[in-house]
Amino acid sequence: MTSDLYKILERARWAPSGDNCQPWRFEFLDEDKIRIHLLFDRGNVYEGSSGIPTWVAAGALIENIRLASGLLKKKIFIDRVGDFVDGKGFVDIRFEESEMVYDPIEKFIESRTVLRFPYQLTDLSDNVILSLQRSVGEDFVLDWSISFWERLKISRLNMMSSKIRLTMPEAYKVHVKIVDWDHKFSIDKLPAGSLGMGKVSLIFTKFAFGSWRRIAFLNKYLCGVFLPQIELDFIPGIFCARHFRMYFKSSDRIWTAQDYIRAGSAIQRFWLTASSHGLSLQPSFSPIIFEKYVKQKHEFSVSKSSVSAAKRMAKFMSRISRHPLGNQVFQGRLGYSNRNENVTGRSVRIPLDALLMSLSK
Repeated sequence: MTSDLYKILERARWAPSGDNCQPWRFEFLDEDKIRIHLLFDRGNVYEGSSGIPTWVAAGALIENIRLASGLLKKKIFIDRVGDFVDGKGFVDIRFEESEMVYDPIEKFIESRTVLRFPYQLTDLSDNVILSLQRSVGEDFVLDWSISFWERLKISRLNMMSSKIRLTMPEAYKVHVKIVDWDHKFSIDKLPAGSLGMGKVSLIFTKFAFGSWRRIAFLNKYLCGVFLPQIELDFIPGIFCARHFRMYFKSSDRIWTAQDYIRAGSAIQRFWLTASSHGLSLQPSFSPIIFEKYVKQKHEFSVSKSSVSAAKRMAKFMSRISRHPLGNQVFQGRLGYSNRNENVTGRSVRIPLDALLMSLSK
């Protein structure tokens, strides 16, 4: 069966992860069992203090495994979840033969992507909305921001988050590592062409990324944050069909790694369902992370102004949320793309053989 598992993982590795970091490696434990080794990068300010984004990404990966397994008439079970110890965790997956029904959203595993440019203003039909709501299952609820004023509020929230990201050294260290300036397609980074910037902005940003001193100077004296906020947050935030926020429906307990894995699976089903309807999607995870830092009273930056800005952002986030913030797991925007030209850049994936800790095909 190991050859079948190899085929499944070859398909499943197209799961989304923060900044295309792909924080997983695979080990074949038996002919019908694999271990997903997870790496929690504590030095990445976007990973939070407990690695929630990594568990969410793992959930998306496991959903891909489930969908790809359907092609080979297999069903999966999560046998064991090992929480992070020294930045390392794992999930054991067992496969069984099954006559399970194939899920057609599997076809969109590889074509699903992030598009950061403005979308059309055309809203979603009732049938599409119902399909998206069903995709997340009964354990989660979707909250929509549709009107101009609602989209404006979410755009303001994203602008506040961007100001935090672009003015603290911890985020700069991450940005320098994750942007690929030389390739249209990148196996483990974000190609510069996929960032949603125009050509002039890309030249300016590449220059600024040369050193933290340049970033700090531009932010202090030349309003270096303002233009990215307008180009990457405000304009795309207004030009879309609607924004969405996804929450755990229940609010009577502390969420565990297993819960965030379930959330990641629901997010991936939502994303693939959106793709099946011809919709583009851009996630926005950093406001959730910064709000959790504030709630935990975690000093996530040496920049006092960034920490203070996060507190202001968290207050604003609380005012515009119709559900408990502690239950929020995902947010972003949806719409039909305006872009018919060739793709300007896309994150692809690390080859499967490089992700295998043992190979027994």
